[in-house]
Amino acid sequence: GRDEALDRLNHQVSELAEMANRILVAGGVLAVLSGQFYLDEVIRQLREHLNWAWLGTAVWNGDANMIHQRQCANQSKPMLVFNKGEWKERKRWGDLSRVESKEKQWHPMQQPVEDVEHWLRSFSKAGDLVVDVCGGGFTTAVACYRLGDRRFIGCDWDESYVLGGRQR
Repeated sequence: GRDEALDRLNHQVSELAEMANRILVAGGVLAVLSGQFYLDEVIRQLREHLNWAWLGTAVWNGDANMIHQRQCANQSKPMLVFNKGEWKERKRWGDLSRVESKEKQWHPMQQPVEDVEHWLRSFSKAGDLVVDVCGGGFTTAVACYRLGDRRFIGCDWDESYVLGGRQR
């Protein structure tokens, strides 16, 4: 039920935050797309290891995700921005990403490439290493490739998604 799902989420987010704190350089950014249903818990877990920086939002046209528990037709997703240590000054970035539609061809949780490119341009620069530990459809790898100047490492717990990502 809900308690079991919340326990699993807390464990996974805590592991992500611990890993980010371990591998990020000083001033490095962890940007996490999160659904709203457990948003308070996700933020709480991430704050145990990293510093809160900002909230961005991705919005899309077309089909909504139905959140039946709240009777909500959802067409947005928060982008949680955390950093290791003090905030490092960077170029100006916009906290809203607008995309034309959802993309789900490679993974049920797939994000649109144009959305991922927006966030990559916001929080990384040429030559940076981008790590995606929830590769899924490996959209982040595609976005790094399309930008042409970011290095990428990714993984997923499901080998079939890793194989699909290689194919993509």
